[in-house]
Amino acid sequence: MDVHARLRRAREKHQLLRIERVIPRADPVEGYVLDVGTEWVLLATLDPALVLDGFTAVRIADISVAGKQTARAFIRRALELHGEWPPSSPAGEIPLDHPGELLAALGAGRPLVTIHVERDVPDVCYIGSPGKVGRRKLHLREVSYRAKWDEETSKWSLADLTRIEFGRRYEQALFDIAGDGLTAVTLEQFPGGTGLSRGAPVDSRRRHRRFHQPVQDDDTPARRARRSLRRPERRVQGVRARLGRL
Repeated sequence: MDVHARLRRAREKHQLLRIERVIPRADPVEGYVLDVGTEWVLLATLDPALVLDGFTAVRIADISVAGKQTARAFIRRALELHGEWPPSSPAGEIPLDHPGELLAALGAGRPLVTIHVERDVPDVCYIGSPGKVGRRKLHLREVSYRAKWDEETSKWSLADLTRIEFGRRYEQALFDIAGDGLTAVTLEQFPGGTGLSRGAPVDSRRRHRRFHQPVQDDDTPARRARRSLRRPERRVQGVRARLGRL
């Protein structure tokens, strides 16, 4: 089964997936598939606290593994108790066939988005409000981790983007503190674009270290849940072993 088919099947069955990518040191993504495009897939993101926290879009071509997680029933029950089941899609149409269309749609209705260029800096993300969005480049009005708006926009090559996030609590907190520091954000489509080889150099103030520490292979929400379910059994085995030595 190819990756597209695997993702579509997961969407139909509301399966929790752990997505790993070919990008060195890139964090895995855990979540529920909401929609599958020709180039990108959109997921409702599972937070380590076993709650849903916003949405993540990644390039399908970068996916190396899209595997079902264990402890799915436990996690589903936790989401039901939080009133988050089944996972809901974001408001409005989210195009997934081109990153420019995706970002233009997000900029039209959401204050902040998060972009990643993980092939260059896998442990850093950049957060801001999309300005001009073309076929090949993005102008981003960034907000720092101190919730301060930058005076100028940064420029990014859409080809360099590997992951896009929005609707997270962290982004909302930044926007609540920074306020609407934009006089007017205009979205313009440039058919064909002019191209940009890389994202423009940015001041380190604008960089956001991952809000959660990079997820280790044995420290995903599903794996922690699975370990917790095994602990009672391990305690019983320990008691039996001690009794056997008496």
